[in-house]
Amino acid sequence: ELLKGVLPEFDVTPTGITHPKIVICRGSKGAEFKQLVKLDDIRQDSVMQQVFTYTNQLMRGRKSSPTFQGKLRKETRHRFPSFKHLKLATYNVIPLSPKTGVLQWVENSQSLNEYLLGSRTVLGAHSRYCEGGWKHSRCLNEMKKATPIEKRKVFDLVCENFSPVLRYFFVEIFGHNLQAWHTARMAYTRSCAVSSIVGHILGIGDRHNNNILIHKKTGELVHIDFGIVFEQGRLLTIPETVPFRLTRDIVDGMGPLGTEGAFAAAAEETLCILRENSSALLTILSAIMNDPLYEWRKSAVKAQARQEQEQEYENSEDKGIRCVVSANATAVSDIGQNLAAEHTISRIKEKLEGYEEGTSSEQHSVEGQVQLLINCARDPDNLSAIYYGWAPWL
Repeated sequence: ELLKGVLPEFDVTPTGITHPKIVICRGSKGAEFKQLVKLDDIRQDSVMQQVFTYTNQLMRGRKSSPTFQGKLRKETRHRFPSFKHLKLATYNVIPLSPKTGVLQWVENSQSLNEYLLGSRTVLGAHSRYCEGGWKHSRCLNEMKKATPIEKRKVFDLVCENFSPVLRYFFVEIFGHNLQAWHTARMAYTRSCAVSSIVGHILGIGDRHNNNILIHKKTGELVHIDFGIVFEQGRLLTIPETVPFRLTRDIVDGMGPLGTEGAFAAAAEETLCILRENSSALLTILSAIMNDPLYEWRKSAVKAQARQEQEQEYENSEDKGIRCVVSANATAVSDIGQNLAAEHTISRIKEKLEGYEEGTSSEQHSVEGQVQLLINCARDPDNLSAIYYGWAPWL
């Protein structure tokens, strides 16, 4: 279907420093489609979608490998015998210039922030199901005021007074049918596992709740806004200290088994696939990072600019945080681009081989590496040290 025209009216998103515009395009067959227009450099988002698409091809074409199957626990293979459900949610991204672009609107979805905390017109799940607990704004202020020495103690206090509620999403949307509820929750858990492992390998950061959508038809997670990748989040003024988002609300949506059930199994299968195809993946990533038109290193400076902007654009229950890069973000010199690319590729290769930082150069098995990452992502010391706008208690 071809584009016939664009309706004259448009909406403005309630979140985002640059307030992206929602336009409605009319197709040649009469159908109408929502698109998101951003005054921002979305070339990196486009590149990530291409990498995700290639990763999905690897997952679809994967066949059982005796070498890697032997590394999986027997109970893992019993719980998760099929590979066909492993995939990353993708959407179309079209950069129009270095400062503008159009993104496909993900229909039938809402951000985790919107569901959990609500908006100006809709009450969030935390307010509806935890009336006696602390409000998100209080949690935010308590963590904001805490000194580095106090952060862990304050974080524990926040968690005591702020309970996870994401499990209610599946009851509300899919509770009319037991099979639909189970299927959606499994889809959610698998998509969370796949996006977590792939995100860790690629060093994707900035995974706050406005950058993660949940699909109302399938229950799958859809990640958006990839301005911080290849571990550039470590260069923030307050560095990101976790490999991926696995906070209490995220785990709450997985059911009673939490990360010990389908999440761990799907994560192990995903890591197996990436390890098996590490050579091809590294070749593609190397080509991307050495492309002179792809200024991926600029995200290091942009990442710091983002955090400074967020401190002015405070996170609250009706607008959340929205990490959007300013079009005037400072550029970095191209000197050392090849050296930086080599270092990044080397780090990705180490992850694919089972080496993680802080483990004394110990090579981990698939299940060992997955469990290490889960523990790191859920470690209260790591979560309490992260930037308060990331809302690690959610």
